[in-house]
Amino acid sequence: MIDEICPETLFQNPLRAPTKAVINKRKQCFASTISDLIMAYFHTLDGYCFRPLEDGKFTNERFGSKVFRKVKDTLEEEMLCATEPGTWSPTQPFATRFYISPSVIAFAEKLGITKENSHEHFGFHEIIQPIRAKHPKLQLGQGKVSEAKPVTNEELVKCNNYQPLANQVLWINKYLLENHFLEGCVFTGFFRSFSEFNKKSKVHGGIREPLSSGGRLYSHAGSYQSLSQEKRLKLKIDGEPVTEIDIKASHLSLAIFTIMAMNGCVDSDYPEYRFNVSKIDLYDIEEIPRPLVKQCAVQLVSKGFKSSQWGKNYKENVAKEYNLDLSDFKFSDVKKALYRRHPILNTPTAHDIDWGFLQRRESDALIATVTRLAHEYSIPAYPVHDSLIVKRKDVELAEQVLSDCFYSHIGYRPHLERKTDRD
Repeated sequence: MIDEICPETLFQNPLRAPTKAVINKRKQCFASTISDLIMAYFHTLDGYCFRPLEDGKFTNERFGSKVFRKVKDTLEEEMLCATEPGTWSPTQPFATRFYISPSVIAFAEKLGITKENSHEHFGFHEIIQPIRAKHPKLQLGQGKVSEAKPVTNEELVKCNNYQPLANQVLWINKYLLENHFLEGCVFTGFFRSFSEFNKKSKVHGGIREPLSSGGRLYSHAGSYQSLSQEKRLKLKIDGEPVTEIDIKASHLSLAIFTIMAMNGCVDSDYPEYRFNVSKIDLYDIEEIPRPLVKQCAVQLVSKGFKSSQWGKNYKENVAKEYNLDLSDFKFSDVKKALYRRHPILNTPTAHDIDWGFLQRRESDALIATVTRLAHEYSIPAYPVHDSLIVKRKDVELAEQVLSDCFYSHIGYRPHLERKTDRD
């Protein structure tokens, strides 16, 4: 089928004939793209694939930007696919969307390829670089910073803890892909992404492990993680309905617990922060909209509690998203209200909080949960950064394992909340 629809124009250049190596890469990229688009048509809720087209987004991918753009242009010219250019805003970003042409689907079905048997014809490419990382951003002066450059795979494999981390991700991918099926999207596995590679530390003599910041699991090409929660709740695992287990105020609760530990506090000192018992809403502050309290907390935690104003992008888009006028809610006023609500945040040790470390601890606990559920109970679980998607029938056991993993890895039990399609 791929050979039949592959156009000759793919292997032609305006000035000079491409080399055999380039021809081979284009052919492979064309086959891969057509395969992905057909699977997206059959198995996703919206029927499209997407990807960012900036040059920097192709680092560590199987095909470079030049090869992919040639394939994209050829697909469009030959009317084998349609594209919807991507746009970006802090509240509604999306990459360029690719839709397979109805004529390709008709040809596939003529050859006997259907939704039901498509997995027999199209396989998934194994993720060969399960660990990825970016260097710290560089200060350029006048408040500007550079883009974070990707770390090469050659640098990553030299890290002492690279192989254990890689093996863990590869095991999770193998288990989920070989034993379970996530219906409503195209899921091809995870990679684990770290930030601020080899950044100098303010403690421990300025030395820390290079893969110690960030570390969340990201589903390849976005997959289910790029869907809204409303759409995620319509997914099915092995044909069964799902529940999403949400860790309420994950980063803020983790920051509060860390500050408590740094100050030598125990549960009895702050009984309201026994999150699994008190079910406290950390963002609930009278007369201040919850989204603003949450954004303020996110900025403070991510910047060592040193933020003094709303982020520029957030300020430009909040009015559209929430119909709020930020002139009525100064950042300093929301910050003071947050400190009154949670005085522990206004202590000197809060300035030592490192968002990358917090995210690493959170991701360790979630990955341990996914691994334990699979290995000990044969239960598939799909993380969405600070939440977990499981079969509805498995939710109670999954919550217990998630709570246990947070307690054993970090030292506290989070406030968990269930979301289902029935909500």
